Amino acid sequence: VWGRCREDGGAPPYRPWAQILRGVLKAGGTSPDDDQLDPSIASLLRAMPAAPASRDGPPDRFRLFEAMTSVLAGARSQGLLAVVDDLHRADEGSLAFLRYLAPELPQLPVLVLGAYRDSEVGPGHPLASAVGAMAESGNVQVVPLGGLAGTEIRALIERYAGPVPAPVTDEVVSRTAGNPFFVVEIAALLRTAAMEPAQVAATAIPPTVKEVITYRVGRLPPQTRRALRAAAVLGRDFGHQPLSQILGAS
Repeated sequence: VWGRCREDGGAPPYRPWAQILRGVLKAGGTSPDDDQLDPSIASLLRAMPAAPASRDGPPDRFRLFEAMTSVLAGARSQGLLAVVDDLHRADEGSLAFLRYLAPELPQLPVLVLGAYRDSEVGPGHPLASAVGAMAESGNVQVVPLGGLAGTEIRALIERYAGPVPAPVTDEVVSRTAGNPFFVVEIAALLRTAAMEPAQVAATAIPPTVKEVITYRVGRLPPQTRRALRAAAVLGRDFGHQPLSQILGAS
């Protein structure tokens, strides 16, 4: 089952876990409106506060987390894989439940796979603190993902664009550095563009890729964007000295 954190924010608390719980209940033939559900779970699945706030403090989070864990534990006798995507955008409650769940996992038929962009998780980021805390329990394994290998890129191009001359695929391998999104979008251009395949592979920037780059670069500080513009002129590989000379900076 899958849950996804929204990139644009504004989602209710625990949204990825609510998606996962709905998937688990659906697979088990249970409706989110079933009267037999724990009231805190039923409330969560209706995107309402997880429990009524008491006069003395916040909702009873421990009870909610216990109920959520019970739903996951009873999902399937053969085991459950729960995928939480875009964890770098997770709300505080979702990360809190992940931390709560981690030490319980060795006793449960459940594997949780969390995916996030490490470039978005710097010092002080809530996810960095959560991963560090969970790692102390010994129940967490961090698996860095690099780019696809050349043979994998060629297979992906053939899947989306059909047979392509070897020099063209070699250019895509070099240019994309194995980024799957970039590869797939280039392959789509190879299939539909009026340009020669070699020209597409060497110079074309798919509109979708351009929009993603524009969005991410736009979130960077102005001085970083200025350095990137200069670095783009210098090329993929460059030294600090030429860049500092162009920028007039140390």
